[in-house]
Amino acid sequence: MADIQLHSGSTSSVTCVSNYFIDHFLRELSGDSVKVYLALLRCLGDRELSFSCSGMASQVGFSAREVRASLDELASAGLISLDYDSEGELCDICVKDCRPAAAEEQPE
Repeated sequence: MADIQLHSGSTSSVTCVSNYFIDHFLRELSGDSVKVYLALLRCLGDRELSFSCSGMASQVGFSAREVRASLDELASAGLISLDYDSEGELCDICVKDCRPAAAEEQPE
């Protein structure tokens, strides 16, 4: 399987975790999904790293199938978006900006 393109608009060279993620998603997501999310953020911080589900599985210590399940959970939570090629293979992951929606930001 070919490497999957992973991208974000950030140019940061450190791995930062949004306070919003910690406050609103840490409790809700499975531990595996939190590991995968942190590993995705780490990959984004180093353009030399390539991404594949099997490579991610090796990095976080579980199977590629569990990585895909965690990616699905992260997508369902709205933290990432996943795109697939015409053969149904994952080909693109976009890590979304982790912050509240505009309606949630407005004080009452």
